[in-house]
Amino acid sequence: MVDSLSRNRVAAFSERIGPIAGSETHLIDFADNAKDGRCWNGKMGKPGSGERGSALAGQEHFAKILERVCRDRGWDLLPTGVQVSWPNGRHQLIELEFFQFEREELVRLFTTIGEVDGMTAVRLTVALRINSELAHGCFAVHEDHLVMTDTLMLRDADFGEIEASISYLAETADHYEQTIFGTDQY
Repeated sequence: MVDSLSRNRVAAFSERIGPIAGSETHLIDFADNAKDGRCWNGKMGKPGSGERGSALAGQEHFAKILERVCRDRGWDLLPTGVQVSWPNGRHQLIELEFFQFEREELVRLFTTIGEVDGMTAVRLTVALRINSELAHGCFAVHEDHLVMTDTLMLRDADFGEIEASISYLAETADHYEQTIFGTDQY
């Protein structure tokens, strides 16, 4: 059972994120939904009771694992996602958004590297070419930013997969943020 402080932190980070073109994106308020049995889209449903209930169950399961990953790795669970920090003072914020695609509940993890306005066409092309060599996720342009993103299926997400995805995204994005932009803004 997740304690109330942890539940509040998870609920706080899940309050933001808008719709993504081509998919139905929803956030959940873990604390309220867990108390009254509502599912991810605000309609009534019990965990495991059909599509809506299973979505809630998957998100609650993910939240519990994410909290454990953050605790074990010393990462900060923030209202906006997970803050990964290193002893050298650098950091990277991994943001999360839950959505449904073809009846499958998913979570998208993404982290900003820098603004694309500061990049030449050659650098953007190089980023796309690097995609085929990445162990997790890919480079993408989100709004006006170069980001790294990875998507996980909620029903299959486990400790090792969540930890590996966040760790890899944070380390790789931080490397490219420092290499391309010379900053530690994100």
